[in-house]
Amino acid sequence: YTLLLLLGSVLFVPGLAGIARVTRAVSPRLTTIGTALAGYGMVVAVGDVMSQFTSWKAVGTGADRTQMIQLFARIDDAAGVGLVFATGGISFLVGSVLLSVALARSASVPSWAGVSFGVAMVLQLVGFSASSIPLIAVSALVALVAVVPVARTLTGSAQRMPTAASLS
Repeated sequence: YTLLLLLGSVLFVPGLAGIARVTRAVSPRLTTIGTALAGYGMVVAVGDVMSQFTSWKAVGTGADRTQMIQLFARIDDAAGVGLVFATGGISFLVGSVLLSVALARSASVPSWAGVSFGVAMVLQLVGFSASSIPLIAVSALVALVAVVPVARTLTGSAQRMPTAASLS
């Protein structure tokens, strides 16, 4: 679960940059706000990964149980920590939805790409919230399909793809 979150966070960054490049001309405000919010959510997600790795080591063999309980109590009681983690997920979701709208409005990619990306991001948040690896995997596949037109646009292969008119 934690490794999936880390892998998804690492792979999402170039995807986010690509979506921003494709959507900026048509929807500059949506792109800027969506990228900022989704980016903040990604930073929080990486922070969550690091806290999970810390927890994993804290409960391992050789750790002093009493000290670890005190450490986690101090972390949980730290001012602002809960606020950061509480706002990260919603920022990621809102930013992703804004970018989905920008993608759907873009003439550079089919509108289904934007809709699919939004659906994938909602599924991902639901999957992580429910600790459902199958749902996370489905969301990743939907997101992958959604960003293929973005990648084609950025690499120029969208223009090289045969069209129905060129085949007849």
